[in-house]
Amino acid sequence: MRWHYVLWGWLFVLSTAVWAQVPSAPIVVNTAGEAQMLPDRAIVHFVLFAEGETLAQARQEVKKAEQNALNSLSRVGVQSSQVTMERFEVLPLQPSLPTGSTLAPKPLGYRIEQEYQVVLPVEREKLDSILQIADLLVELGARPGRLVPEAVARYDSRTRSQFLEFVVSNPQALTEQAVQEAIARARQLAQQMASQMGRNTVKLVNVSVNTVMPEPPRQPYEPPRESRRLNAWEPVKVQVQVTATFGIE
Repeated sequence: MRWHYVLWGWLFVLSTAVWAQVPSAPIVVNTAGEAQMLPDRAIVHFVLFAEGETLAQARQEVKKAEQNALNSLSRVGVQSSQVTMERFEVLPLQPSLPTGSTLAPKPLGYRIEQEYQVVLPVEREKLDSILQIADLLVELGARPGRLVPEAVARYDSRTRSQFLEFVVSNPQALTEQAVQEAIARARQLAQQMASQMGRNTVKLVNVSVNTVMPEPPRQPYEPPRESRRLNAWEPVKVQVQVTATFGIE
């Protein structure tokens, strides 16, 4: 009889130890995070152009215009390294075609267009100087270089172009900031759940980002806008949804 009780006692202790070693189920939290920042770069788009009877003449004239623009920009603090050419286009100047003609006539001359962008740091105190640079380019004969996307043009039948565009130079950092906010929120919720279970700490073991969304759209009648490239200097918002898994310690 004594050995019978001893055996049952050891079985009870062993089963209790095994139960205590079974890990608790992980805590899975779905939550969202948001981050925003003002664009830190302004891009000035402009086009220089010239015409000539020959391609060589047109090219020579547009190169003179380019050098004049670079010299003028350097006097207001814009270095040549900040100016890059984005487009080079040759346009033949065609006379009117006679009725029924199927053969293209000899061009009357040629027009060469060269499109550039100037990338500038932007903050509230520098907005005036950026506008002065745009005014300077207009005085030199430059024209706006960036056409508004077709998705926007459908809201306005007029042909639209612009000098200025504002961008966030490191959009990945903005997304990461939103993810970290979501993780912090998920950790707080997981800690509350663990406390209710009588446990003290949680450890992050896995994170998956489900969606990355720009800020909610504006009213239907307003043109859509890109989340990281804007026509206006205004905050860029990014929203993410994450699934975070925590182990209980």
